[in-house]
Amino acid sequence: MKKAMPVRLLLLSMVLITACGMQAQKEPPAGVQANEAMARAVAQSLVNRNFDAARADFDSAMQSGLSNEKLEEVWNQYAGPLGAFKDFGQTYIEYVGTAPCIFIPCNFENGGLVVQVTQDAQGTRVTGLFLRPPGFSLL
Repeated sequence: MKKAMPVRLLLLSMVLITACGMQAQKEPPAGVQANEAMARAVAQSLVNRNFDAARADFDSAMQSGLSNEKLEEVWNQYAGPLGAFKDFGQTYIEYVGTAPCIFIPCNFENGGLVVQVTQDAQGTRVTGLFLRPPGFSLL
């Protein structure tokens, strides 16, 4: 039952995006700033298992909704079976409305996953964090 929750959240987020008529795009909307360095720091902190640091730039909703313990549990569930971390792949950015979604591929000895860090339009706060399958795109 625990594994079904992230899938339900993913499906719900895709339904909400579709229902709002928003489509992902590669070009940033006017005035929107993605902070790639912040997103990479989140991914690096996850790989280093430093969950306090990973949560440092979370907005208040993320801070209250995703504790260190829960973040560690989810990371262990998805990254744990993949073995030792090898390296990061090429980062890519997509936009949904005014939300920059920064994707950081993580390569492990037994596979990979993509850390998606969604930010506010100014690129100052993390408003969403998702672990996606390799090659994931919103487009």
